[in-house]
Amino acid sequence: MVEPPVSGAGIRTFLFADIRGYTRFTQEHGDDAASAVTGRLAEVVGDVLPLYDGKLVEARGDEVLCVFGSARQAIRASVEIQRSLRTPQDSKTMFPLGVGMGLDAGEAVPVGNGYRGAALNVAARLCSAARAGQILATETVTQLARRIDGARYLPPRVMRLKGMDAPVRVVEVAAEQRLPPLPPEPKIPHRRRWVVPACGGAAALLLALAGAVLWIRSSPSTISIRPGSVVTIDAHTGNIVDDLTVPVGSQPAPLIAGDGALWTYNANRQTLVRIAPGTHHAVERGIGVVATDIAVGAGYEWVADGVNNKLFQLQWQSGLPPTRVKFPPTTFHLNTASNFRPSESGQVTVHGGVVWATVQGTGWPHTVVAIRASDFRQLHKYQVPEYTSQIGDVESGPAGVWMENRTSGGNSGEAALAALAPTRSPPQAVSQGNYLQQGVAVSRTKVWFAGGVSRVVAELDPSPPYPWVPVDTPYPVTAIAAGPAGIWAATSNPGTVYQINPNNQHLTRTVKVNGYVTGIAVGTHNVWVLVQSNPVTA
Repeated sequence: MVEPPVSGAGIRTFLFADIRGYTRFTQEHGDDAASAVTGRLAEVVGDVLPLYDGKLVEARGDEVLCVFGSARQAIRASVEIQRSLRTPQDSKTMFPLGVGMGLDAGEAVPVGNGYRGAALNVAARLCSAARAGQILATETVTQLARRIDGARYLPPRVMRLKGMDAPVRVVEVAAEQRLPPLPPEPKIPHRRRWVVPACGGAAALLLALAGAVLWIRSSPSTISIRPGSVVTIDAHTGNIVDDLTVPVGSQPAPLIAGDGALWTYNANRQTLVRIAPGTHHAVERGIGVVATDIAVGAGYEWVADGVNNKLFQLQWQSGLPPTRVKFPPTTFHLNTASNFRPSESGQVTVHGGVVWATVQGTGWPHTVVAIRASDFRQLHKYQVPEYTSQIGDVESGPAGVWMENRTSGGNSGEAALAALAPTRSPPQAVSQGNYLQQGVAVSRTKVWFAGGVSRVVAELDPSPPYPWVPVDTPYPVTAIAAGPAGIWAATSNPGTVYQINPNNQHLTRTVKVNGYVTGIAVGTHNVWVLVQSNPVTA
């Protein structure tokens, strides 16, 4: 098969490749070593391009530009270039630095020895956004190429690129067979800013005993965010890549990920909001429920109405109204009390086909009920520890189902975590502190909880004797979440999101969103935060 020529007018696919860390490499190893690196890149690209009917347009320092008459061939070439750079050839060592790539396709006009067209600008921006070893292509390229043997496409996502008015739908291209590993990233010295623990009592004592002196890597990404927005953060760079206005109202609301979407609610309008990542589109649907918590799992969406003491099951795709879940016996209702804030009454989560909801009824002032999602059959009914006067957050994850309990309302008082699953025995308190907790997150091997005004996030080992390690934060924590891209926590002032390194309990990334964050959802590549106008009382 003869591919279209790359000369003359027509649709072309452009590939930019750029060496990551080249400036630092030059400073550390000198100009001769840097020149050898750029020469090696040009050599590899020059060897690969003829195999895929490509042409080298320009090699300028640490960057090369290539053009193809076929999107399929451009994708094949990008994967092969990555493979060749990571594979030692004969007596030559492996390429010492990672290379990021960007591709776009569109009409371009030959001008002198180069081309002019919007596709070049987009490909260059994607190349700048790509991490070492990453290939980013516009959805235009992947739609032209269709399925290709040897390459696979990750789910598309929306990115805001510098100099572009509209967001761009981007697809990460990966090799079907695992590529050789990237070279180790060069060690970059960090300036350290010492954080003085601002919590008191037992939490401060634990910090002192543990010798917890923390530092924050200063890599802020700041942008003006409108209240009532879901902000998309690239988990690997900390850059804000998108923000979408959503109809969440004035009441604090959570943000969760599940069933291929993000979910939140508008308690004022009694609606559920579904956000499809990558489409820049939010859909609001009336459900007639004053939501106080939501969960997604077992093929359904679950809405807790702690104000009216009800739990509802619905299936978004069906378009049918919610179905009320009736607890056996009927004297049990979702947990509510006069001293509860709306965001704390009526909690629900789904784990392994079982729905867990906080309830209360005659003789059982603080109870958690577990029902089977398929038929609403009650499986367990647990009375929480006797000292509890409030049930806070209930969350689930690979490490089980966990609940926070409080001995008093307001902004002070002791708090504890209780394990609900996989154990079937009545829940027991496994950690305590003299501060009010402000959320729970469950990762694959650990449980994380936020200490609210005490400015502490703690990592808990879910196995006896349940040791836990405090992590100091500069401001009170308003939300915390765990997922494939790690552990993330938000603070109310000045509206900052932090990534926590689970290996050393350090705050390793700082993203400023300049708003009050009430919910966080963590995906594989992105982190989403819900920014609202109302301050959250921590």
